[in-house]
Amino acid sequence: MSEAERHISDSGASGGAAAPWTVARLVQAMEARGDAPAILKVGEGRVTPWSYRGLADTVRRLAAGLREAGLEPGQPAAIYAPNAPDWIAVALGLNAAGALVVPVDDLAGQERARSIIADSGAKWIFTTRAHLATLRPMPGAKTFRFYLLDAPGEPVAGASSWRRLVAAAPAAIPDLRPGQPACLFYTSGTTGPPKAFVLTHANIGTNVRALAAEGLVAPGDRALIPLPLHHAYPYIVGMLTSLETGMAIVLPQGVTGPHIAEALHAARVTVVIGVPRLYEALLGGVEARIAAAADEGRMIGIEREDIGARAHLQRGGPRAQRLRTAD
Repeated sequence: MSEAERHISDSGASGGAAAPWTVARLVQAMEARGDAPAILKVGEGRVTPWSYRGLADTVRRLAAGLREAGLEPGQPAAIYAPNAPDWIAVALGLNAAGALVVPVDDLAGQERARSIIADSGAKWIFTTRAHLATLRPMPGAKTFRFYLLDAPGEPVAGASSWRRLVAAAPAAIPDLRPGQPACLFYTSGTTGPPKAFVLTHANIGTNVRALAAEGLVAPGDRALIPLPLHHAYPYIVGMLTSLETGMAIVLPQGVTGPHIAEALHAARVTVVIGVPRLYEALLGGVEARIAAAADEGRMIGIEREDIGARAHLQRGGPRAQRLRTAD
């Protein structure tokens, strides 16, 4: 039995009380928010929105298409790609269809990515054209079903766009057992081989609802998420909690200083979901600008407390911080 299978077995045996949060309820809430932005993709000098209604419709139709294509509840499906609006839509669609989502680090080396996918047992692989060449030589790859997140209409041998799975019409999202495994995450492996751990729908729902109940954020807030979504923290706190509370998820083009600065300004970000190192870099950038302005004898509309802590979303861990942005 692989490590992933052992963890799934353990989690299923633990059961647990029914959670009030479900993927179906999340999608219903998303539909009710209409044309409010769910995702704002920043890059190349523009901000590209995806509305809550549009995202919810895609998730419903993708879940229906996945079931029609033969995806069974509990079946693992890997996402091996960088952060993108399509990444979020595919993850939600897979969760809605009852799949076990296996996020893989986009920057993982060939050996590690192959090892994680093999250990998870995933045969449904959502990836990019660049990673396709890495995965095709894997043992058993002939049984894989490859879908690309970066090929909307271009034919690629042995793979197709994930959008070909989207059904013509939306369908009801089936009820899922609270104890059913929802995501299979792997640790970064800094001290050894990556370790697998499973989170059930109840595990995730408990976290999402508890964070939302704190009232730290509100509909209309815009949350910058520069962290890779393959980690549990940005997946749950960044992606799912943002959608639960009606915030817009802001995805920067990259994680360099200029890309972060562009996203903060262009999308008028009010919340940053990150880690201490990111906040230190942001504060250092603000202080450098203040110092440069002082040297030139100018005043600028940025105050140190603009990068101050808004709230702890994880006790003793990474924080989400609210920004008071200057025009």
